[in-house]
Amino acid sequence: YQMVKFLKEKTDLTRISSVLSLFTLVAFHGPFFRLVLGNIEGGFNGVLITGGLGVLMFALNFLVYYLVLFLGRFAGKCILAFTFIGNAISLYFINTYQVLITDKMMGNVFNTRYSEASGFFSWSAVWYLLFLGVVPCIYIFARRFDYGSWKRFFARTGIALAVSLAIALVNMQNWPWIDRNAPKLGSLVMPWSYTVNSVRYYNSVKKQNRKEIPLPDAKIVSDGKDVCVLIIGESARRENFSLYGYGKPTNPLLEKDSVTALIADAAAT
Repeated sequence: YQMVKFLKEKTDLTRISSVLSLFTLVAFHGPFFRLVLGNIEGGFNGVLITGGLGVLMFALNFLVYYLVLFLGRFAGKCILAFTFIGNAISLYFINTYQVLITDKMMGNVFNTRYSEASGFFSWSAVWYLLFLGVVPCIYIFARRFDYGSWKRFFARTGIALAVSLAIALVNMQNWPWIDRNAPKLGSLVMPWSYTVNSVRYYNSVKKQNRKEIPLPDAKIVSDGKDVCVLIIGESARRENFSLYGYGKPTNPLLEKDSVTALIADAAAT
């Protein structure tokens, strides 16, 4: 009876987002904080980095969960359910096989056949999926939400953004350390590791499959034997060549030899 009463009562969206954010931080980020603690020095600065990252992740997850649930309603619940399932599966592979969820790893996931993937089945994976994936999904769909007004929406999201900015400013001196360790840290942050790296993987595939655009055919303007000079480089742009009309004499020797400028640089084409 108490459980039914609990589920029927409407819960403020702020509380729901806070609970889900705290659950995400505690349940899925053990490997992340082990990596942080293993790569920082002790003392106050180490506490500042670790605590700052924890608060920052909580605030950003709260912001995203609040936005998704408020704007998406039932669709938002489906999106969050998908992320918790993904978090549970990712955490299982991280803890069991010590993998990092990079764009290359997501490429392996998308290109793995069922016969290969089935070899990773274990009861441990089932427990990960049930307790860390399915149980939060049941909670999300079973609870009734009090979404509140737009005024509350802007107030809550504004506070989350302000907290995130404040933490970033407080840890400004530690950003070089975070930047050096960003590839590994980012591969352990849920759900951003597999979502962002999935996009990165497909972008790389798109670039690899991009059709090459050949340069136009050369035009021969004289019947004699000419010498063609190719000037290749990032700073070799035709707007900096006096042969193309630039005001300063940047090509004095070539101009003395009556050179005709016909070929533009790659950046200009």
